[in-house]
Amino acid sequence: MGSPEDEGNRNNDETQHVVKLTKDYEMQATAVTQLQYFLVMGRNPSNFRKKEYCDDNDYQVKFGLGLCVNHPVETVSWNDAQKFIEKLNQIQNEYTYRLPTEAEREYAARGGMSSDFPYSFIFDDNNDLNNHSWYSDNSNNRTHAVALKIANQYGLYDMHGNVWEWVQDFYGKYPTSPVTDPTGPTTGSFRVLRGGSWDGLAWDLRSAYRTIIESANEPPDRNCAIGFRLVRTKK
Repeated sequence: MGSPEDEGNRNNDETQHVVKLTKDYEMQATAVTQLQYFLVMGRNPSNFRKKEYCDDNDYQVKFGLGLCVNHPVETVSWNDAQKFIEKLNQIQNEYTYRLPTEAEREYAARGGMSSDFPYSFIFDDNNDLNNHSWYSDNSNNRTHAVALKIANQYGLYDMHGNVWEWVQDFYGKYPTSPVTDPTGPTTGSFRVLRGGSWDGLAWDLRSAYRTIIESANEPPDRNCAIGFRLVRTKK
């Protein structure tokens, strides 16, 4: 986990260290969509919900509320994500849903590739970043429907770009020695965001990149570049 010291545009909070994950989990193939959020919460907080923001044939009106149904929900705080999860867990009995830990999110983003490589796909002269990700160079300043780009080796879409995604952890300094099933600091002021977004630069999309966006650096705050995806385990 983390990045080697010679990785381009790395930050000093990406100390590379050995992580062992021992607990099985399933990760949602995409970020939570506007439709999925609406079906659970009965509202759509997204900034990009009007027809002019939707990809082709993606706009629908549900009970008088406009949705870009397959676009990721955004403008959701960490606390909003927790309320969604709490309600989802109340209305079904088969799984326990939650946010991924930072370690689980990075493992999934890397798609089984070496931690010495910045992305989960081969970044070369064939413009692979554009084939896998929505970011500042190709997004036209908005989100896009999930799963339009190529999935990574684990079948996960938009692990790089489209919207930043909340993880469970408080932000903190990485350990330097090996750890097992890390969950981050037990307390803190800031939660971690991963993955980059539609308005991010290419290096923001690196698998090791971690941030606390200034306008969303406390759990109650919201930003139109921030969404989330879930993991689940069998009850």
